[in-house]
Formats: sequence, C-alpha cells, structure tokens
Amino acid sequence: MNFFVFCLAAFSLNSLDRVYKCIKFSIYGALIASVYVFVEKMIGYNFFSSFADLNTNIGIVAAENKYRDGVLRVQGGFEHPLALVQYYLVVIPLLLSGVFFKGKKNFIPFVMLIGFFFFIAASMAMVRTFYVALLLGLVLYFVIRFLWFGRSIFYANERFILVLGLAPFVFFVALYKIYDMALLGSGAEISSTMTRFAQLYNGFVGVSEQPLLGHGIGMATKVIVTVGENYPDTFIIWNEAIDNLFLSVALDSGIPAVLFYMMVFISSIYSGFTLFKNKANHEIIRNMSMSMSIAIFCSFVSMSVLSIFTVLPFVFFVMGALCAVSALSKSNKLEL
Repeated sequence: MNFFVFCLAAFSLNSLDRVYKCIKFSIYGALIASVYVFVEKMIGYNFFSSFADLNTNIGIVAAENKYRDGVLRVQGGFEHPLALVQYYLVVIPLLLSGVFFKGKKNFIPFVMLIGFFFFIAASMAMVRTFYVALLLGLVLYFVIRFLWFGRSIFYANERFILVLGLAPFVFFVALYKIYDMALLGSGAEISSTMTRFAQLYNGFVGVSEQPLLGHGIGMATKVIVTVGENYPDTFIIWNEAIDNLFLSVALDSGIPAVLFYMMVFISSIYSGFTLFKNKANHEIIRNMSMSMSIAIFCSFVSMSVLSIFTVLPFVFFVMGALCAVSALSKSNKLEL
C-alpha cells in the first residue's frame, strides 16, 4: 500500500503546479480536520467512534474515548491520538513550502495563524512527543538554512521569519512539557513512559533471538509479551501494542529490514536537503523540497513512540512528491 502511494505520487505529479495543489489541498484538509478536533473537545466524545468495528482490536481501540488524568485526549478522524499527532507533524512543516506566499505580500501572519491553529489542535491530543519532534524539525530547518545561506537568511525571507517566530514558542512549550513529565509527571504519564521502556527492553531481547530474519510478520506484539514470560530479567507486559515502529519492524523482519526501512526515510530527507542546497535550482523547488524533508523528518522522529500505520500512506505520498520534485528539478517544467 505505501509503495503504491509512493509510486502514484512520484509518477503522477509531473508538474510543480500539481505538487503545489497537493500540498495546498493537504493543508485545507488539515484545517477541516482541526475544526472537527475542536468540536470533539467541546462535545466530549468522538463521533466517528460509533462507526468502529468492535469485532477487531483496532476497532475496539478506536471506539474508546481516551483520557489522561481525567482529561479527554482528542483523536479526530483517527483511531488514536498518536496517529492524529503524527498527521500534524507532517502537515505543519508543509506550511513552509510557500503555497501561501506565492504572489502575495504580508502573508506571514496568516500562515502563523494556521500553524498556531494546528498546534493547538495537536496539543489537545496530549502527546508529549509532538512537542519534541516539532521542535527538532524547526531547529533542523533553522540550522540547514543558516549553514547553507549564511547571513542572507535574515533578509526578505518569509519562511525563515516564520520559523524564527514559531521556534521560541514551541521551545518553551516543549521545555515545560519535558519538565512536567520529569518532575511533575502524573501517574498516567509515568506509567506510559515505563511501559515504553519495558517494551524496548523486552523488544531488544526478542530481536536478539532472531536478529536476521525476525519472528515473522505480525509477531512483534506477541514476542514482547512472551519474552516477559520466559526470561527472568525482563518485564511482564499485558498490553500487546508496541509504541515504536522501528522495534516492530525489527521484531517482525529482523535488523537488516529495519535498517533498510530507516534508510528509505533518511535518503528521502537527505535528497530534499540536497535539492535545497543546490542554488542552481529554482526557489520554488528549493522551498518545497526543504519543507517536505522537514515533514518526513518529523514523522520519522514520531515513529519512535508510534507503531500505528494509519498516517504512513500520507508520509509516503510526501516522499513520492519529493521524488517528483527531484525529477522536475532536472527538467524545465517550472510552470505554476
């Protein structure tokens, strides 16, 4: 499925105008999704949960209202708040692509307002990794532009000004969240952190049993439970859900497979930075490739606490779009 979506984007987006439209429609779709997130928060339950199939484990999870310390965690049209947050981690960096800057003046406040709207919607999911991943993405954006642009980034650069305005806000919120988790963390937050630690520990033991080929597709969730039952120095885990996509792949398919999987993302991120670094490329291509690289990077970071596959087709679509932009950079199809 993900490979099909990647190929669809890579081969069908044969002009920058199509790439621009896909990014713009993605942002418009996120605006609609955000409106529903606020509605969900106000009414106190998820309307889409009533359509979940209760005969499956995924359906049961999706149908549950998620709470942390008595506060509702929104999930929008997704089955879990973590999936909603990963969706925003892909969408928010796309605001830097320039789709709202083209031919317009003084659009920075408008884009900042949309970014703030998305930020608040994602914050209501109460996922700590969101702040860390987004902050890392903004810092990476700042570093890349600073290293490859020098002082010129401070002059007439709307995207840099946008990041410069958002980064301190995200930084202080992320710092507070980390402080809150470390020193003021509630029982639910501490339990969540310890469960992830137990999963990692048991997972490493499970990977060491079958390091090359893994235990088989779909076996990861069972392995971390059975490891806890069979090894005296491991942890007893009752929840079979694994909150780490890389660990899931390693348990299912082995270390070579997870390394290859990670390289697919890393190579995509690097290709976007390479397109941005090449000053011979058109500014449109450079800005779009940079924003998509940051979007892929943020989703990559979120996979360390998430193994839900719902948002992956969207991530692979962005990767395919980046591949299309790379091909267009070698042609003369720059019409918009």
